[in-house]
Amino acid sequence: MAERTWAAIARFYDNCKSGKVGKKRVLNSEVSFECKKHSRGYPKYRRYQTCLSAEYKTSGYNLSETRDEIIFTDSFKAGTFKMRGGRDLNFYQPSQIKRVRIVRRADGYYCQFVVDQERINRKKPTNHTVGLDVGISHFYTDSDGNQVDYPSRGDN
Repeated sequence: MAERTWAAIARFYDNCKSGKVGKKRVLNSEVSFECKKHSRGYPKYRRYQTCLSAEYKTSGYNLSETRDEIIFTDSFKAGTFKMRGGRDLNFYQPSQIKRVRIVRRADGYYCQFVVDQERINRKKPTNHTVGLDVGISHFYTDSDGNQVDYPSRGDN
């Protein structure tokens, strides 16, 4: 949240320096057009967005020995969360975890991990590009001249 706030403040000052006109809410009808013309886009906080997620970089949390629990050690004092899911965190080293984000949704809390993993592309590129055209008379036609008809619906 601090990074997003800093980005909003930096954008505000950049807009002030460049003279870019921003939006300003008019609280009463006595504000003239000249006042609105010279207003800047002051940073605004969304009412509910600030409490829906928390992001940690490399500190403020610890993983348990079995890596099925996350313990928050910062001043937020969220405590310990037991994690359930389809990914096995034992596959990654703790130094590979770059960020941890806790997101609150309607059905509970979710923990997102951003890991540094080298991507290995095992497929060799063919250097052959195909364009597709979706049409009315055919489902699609590709740039090689192949045409595919619409699939039958089965209710005829």
